[in-house]
Order: sequence, then C-alpha cells, then structure tokens
Amino acid sequence: MCRRKISQSLLACLLLTLASVFPVQASSTISPMAYEALTEVHELLQESQWQEAGERLDRMIQRFGREPYAQATAWQMRGYVFSELDQHDKALHAYEKALDTEALDTESSQQVLYNTAQLLLVLERSSEAVERIGKWLAEYADPTPTQQVQAAWIYLSAGYHRDAATLMQGAISRVDEPQQSWYQILVAALQATDDFRALEQWLPRAIKDYPEQKTFWMQLASVHLQQERHRRATATLAAAYHNGLLEDSSDLTYMAQLFLHAGVPHKAARVLREAMHKGTVEDTARHYEMLAEIWLRSREIGLAIHTYEQALKAGADHDVSLRLGRLLLQNEDHHAALPHLKTAAKSDKGRTRAEALLLLGMAAYSHGAVEEAQHAFVEARAYEEVRRQAENWLEYLKHPG
Repeated sequence: MCRRKISQSLLACLLLTLASVFPVQASSTISPMAYEALTEVHELLQESQWQEAGERLDRMIQRFGREPYAQATAWQMRGYVFSELDQHDKALHAYEKALDTEALDTESSQQVLYNTAQLLLVLERSSEAVERIGKWLAEYADPTPTQQVQAAWIYLSAGYHRDAATLMQGAISRVDEPQQSWYQILVAALQATDDFRALEQWLPRAIKDYPEQKTFWMQLASVHLQQERHRRATATLAAAYHNGLLEDSSDLTYMAQLFLHAGVPHKAARVLREAMHKGTVEDTARHYEMLAEIWLRSREIGLAIHTYEQALKAGADHDVSLRLGRLLLQNEDHHAALPHLKTAAKSDKGRTRAEALLLLGMAAYSHGAVEEAQHAFVEARAYEEVRRQAENWLEYLKHPG
C-alpha cells in the first residue's frame, strides 16, 4: 500500500472538517480564538509547513482543553501531520485521541475511523485494521457502493480476500457504470482465492465496460489457461489482438505461443512474422529461432530453413547451426548442410558437438567426400551418446556395399 494514497485520503478528510469549521459562529461550537487558530494551521497545511503546523497544533491541544470540538479537530489535523512525516504510530495515536473526545460529527468521526484502519495496515496490524473497518462499516445501515469499495480495499490489503470479493461483487452489481478500479479490486481478490468460476463471470463484464483495457483481456486468457482451456485463451487474446490492444513485444510473442499450443501454428507464424516485419518484435536471433520452430511445426520446411539462416546472421549459437544442418540433411541438401554442421562441431557443448560430428560424417558421405566422412566418424566415436552409430558407420566404410 502506498503512503501517498493514505495521505491523500487523510487530506480530503481534513479539508472537509475545516470547511465545516469555518462557517461556524464564534458563539457556537467553537470559540473565536480556536477558530482563528485552526484557520492559521489550515493555511500552514496548504503550504506543506508540517513542522510549524504540528507545533501550533500541540499548543492548541493544550490551550483549548475545555473545547472538545476544537480539541477533536486539532487531534485530527495532528494525525494528518504525523502521517505526512511518516510517523504512523503517532498519527494513529492522534486519530484515536480525536475519536476519544466523542466531539466529532458522525461524518468526520467515520472518516477518522477509516483513517485509523488505513494506518493499522501501514503498521502491519492487519487483524486490528479488519476489526476497525468492520466497526466502520457497521455504522451504516445500508452502505453505499462507494462505502463497500472502501471497506473492500481494507479487507483486500489485509489479506481477507473473500470478504473483499463479496463486498466488491455487491458494489459493482448496484451501479450502472462501475469504475475501472472497482473491477481491478474485485479481480485481485478473486485471483488470490483462485476463484476461476467467478473470474470467468466478472472479467467478461469488465471487458464489456472497459474493452480498451488490455489487462482484463490478458487476465481472462490466463484464467482459461490455468484451467487448460487453450482454445478459449487463444480466442480471447485473438479478439484483443484484432482490436489492436496487443502492441508490446512480449504480448505478441505470447500470442504466437498460444496459437502454437492451440494447434494453429500457421496463425502463430503469421503473428510473429508480421510483428517482426513491423519492428514491434525485434529481429533478434532468439525471435528468428522461435519463428523457425513455428514454421517447422507448420511443416513449412523451406521457410524454416530460411528463418534459421536469418537467426544465424543475427548471432545465433552453435545449437542453431546444428538444427539447420540437421534440417538440411533431412531435406537431402547435403552440400548446404556441410558448413553448418562443421560450425556446430566446434561447439563447447559435448552433446551438440557429438551429434554435429555424426551428422557431418553422414552429410559428407552422401556428398561423396568419404575421407572427410571417415574423419568425422572417428571424432564422433569419442562421445558415448553417438559411439555405436559412429562405429557402425566406420565399419560400413571399411566394407561399403
């Protein structure tokens, strides 16, 4: 939770309190001297002169001990000053002193009570914060949707996710146009409890109300994925994609992977290729490698070969040289496979080097370079994972046909 958010809430409370004080006549709830003192402190608060304001308030609390309303207001303002100075323990104490006077009107008292719940959260006294917000909420016979949201935020921050979700569902159901932040609080609460059924109910409504918010689309897709509903997840992100919401590199590569897992590799390749062409996804070795793998899954061998070549130009490692060499060999383009397999055979990785040497021997033999093939098989024999195959080839070369 952000201290700035709390401070803004407390400041709003103070401004309301002072606004209610100013119109009061000196002969009424507050004396002219107390009124003047509060006015001067108010001006200091507006100028963020916390130290001076605090000292004035301390003197006021001592001076106007027989004026409960002036004392309550001074304590309330003192709590705000302490909060601005990050002295949260003292802020909480000041607010509780304001409540102890029992001099505040109902609205101000409720606001101060809510502020104490916020401060208890800051002080990591979550159970007390929940108890305090429960007391705050109980004062309303029929809480408004906004009040339900205020309480839900405290419950969510304190880790009482189910209570937060219940309040948020009630608040959203009672208004025609829920705020975007209301949906965000609800979704956070439901995610914390893994309530996928409820998420599947509320996220589409959030998307309907705020279709331009990519986060809701991504969250709904994630819910489908967590339940292994890959096609639904893909359809959700496809809709977001066609609405122009997926513009980040990470979003587009994620989209491509979803298409791939959903069994539509051609769509995956199209998304990634278009993104790389536009420059949204950088033309790095990793992305070319990813695209090549997708082309392979699409059985587009020629495109896969071309994309692997682009990956190597972009700085791909020996493993990619091996994959390209293997693919060219399978495609019976032995001559083209040779240089890539020779490069892969220089790898520091034993497994990569072993397979590259074995395939190099096979490519060389098929290309008619028997001596080169024999040399490669001899080297490959040193690696246990391909030793038997290399020895079989060497035996064959001794007695060809």
